[in-house]
Amino acid sequence: MAGNQTIAIEKLPLVKAVPAIFTINGSGAGQGAILNQDGTVNSASNPAARGSVISLWMTGAGNMSTIVLSGSIGPLSPPFPTPALDVSAWINEIQASLTFAGQAPGLVAGIIQVNLQIPLNSTTGSAVPIWVDVGDFVGPPVTLAIN
Repeated sequence: MAGNQTIAIEKLPLVKAVPAIFTINGSGAGQGAILNQDGTVNSASNPAARGSVISLWMTGAGNMSTIVLSGSIGPLSPPFPTPALDVSAWINEIQASLTFAGQAPGLVAGIIQVNLQIPLNSTTGSAVPIWVDVGDFVGPPVTLAIN
């Protein structure tokens, strides 16, 4: 294309949030980018225990409680900006208890860290579905290994 040309005009929807958990392979599907309670990477060969606290990283949480400038680096100590909309996490249809959901410390704006406890009655397996909702917006599921 040379110069400034209009190819097509399209209206795009504007929504408050589009949550999505980062994945190990970067495709948005498969094994989530999740750390077990001991700080090791969650995987089929290194599953998390029921009742343990895991950390995942996501994007698309929408507006934050305090203004976070695009491209800025998140604070290294509290208070951390938190999503303006409610955040919930689900493991195979069971709601998990969140211990933290906010700007990932020391990472670029827009990367949200979510710490949650795996429910004691959670399904076990090498590819258990996990997803995050922000407000009324449901993120696509990725997988988590639980023993």
